[in-house]
Amino acid sequence: KRLHVRIDQVQPVQVIGAFESVPVLLVTGDQDRLAPPEDALRVKRSAGERAKLVVVPGAGHNDVCEVGGEKYQQEVVEFLRKAS
Repeated sequence: KRLHVRIDQVQPVQVIGAFESVPVLLVTGDQDRLAPPEDALRVKRSAGERAKLVVVPGAGHNDVCEVGGEKYQQEVVEFLRKAS
C-alpha cells in the first residue's frame, strides 16, 4: 500500500533479468501460501546460476528465520561470503 502497487503488479520472475550481475538468494518456506516455493523456483530459473534457492521445511511466509534457525543463518552467511 505504501508503494501504491497492487500485489498482482509484483512479478519478480519478470524483472530478475534486469539484475544480471547481482547474486540472488531466494528463501521461502515450504508452507508459504503467499509466495510458494514453486514461485521462488521460477524466479531462480529466470535468474540462472547466480541464484540460490533455500526452502525452509515447516516455514510459512513470515517465519523462515525462526523456523530455519541455525541452518537458515548458515545459508545466509555462506551466501554473503561468496557474494562479497
